[in-house]
Amino acid sequence: MYTFSTVLYLSLGLKGMLYLRSLTNIVGDSDTNSTFGLIMLAYVLLVTCATDIFAYFGGMTCYKLLGEKKVHKLNERISPKKTIEGTIVGTTLATILGFLFGIYFIDNGSYDKWYLMLLLSFMLSICGQIGDLLLSALKRHYRIKDFSNLLPGHGGVLDRIDSVLINSMVAALFMALTFVG
Repeated sequence: MYTFSTVLYLSLGLKGMLYLRSLTNIVGDSDTNSTFGLIMLAYVLLVTCATDIFAYFGGMTCYKLLGEKKVHKLNERISPKKTIEGTIVGTTLATILGFLFGIYFIDNGSYDKWYLMLLLSFMLSICGQIGDLLLSALKRHYRIKDFSNLLPGHGGVLDRIDSVLINSMVAALFMALTFVG
């Protein structure tokens, strides 16, 4: 089951990336049709990485300001260093950054359904963190430190892209259901 779910997870995540790359511009500007898929991939990467970065710095800042006793651990058994405060900071700031990127680069500032970009940015931020927690739980269940030895101390390559794979699936499904479909 572990092998099957890992292969399915990787396959669907990579398929989501391919789907996003194949998209053409939703606003119909023929000059940017060839780059729209790349912009969508950059958008997913931006929101995913921004969530991780802002959550880390937000959690560390709250830890330093409030102290160890006053920060709230998200799920200490799965990921002992993640805090609720960091999650809130990461989600909020990444949603804002993703929304601004989406409005400027994806919609060219003229898309009338701005709330869909806001919703997608929020969903990607939340789902990326869920993907990270799912893979951390899987590692804890099998009592392994890293998925590979290629990036020692970083959880392996899969741990670096776990959130991106989940977010590729979410973004592809969202685009298929709202903008394209």
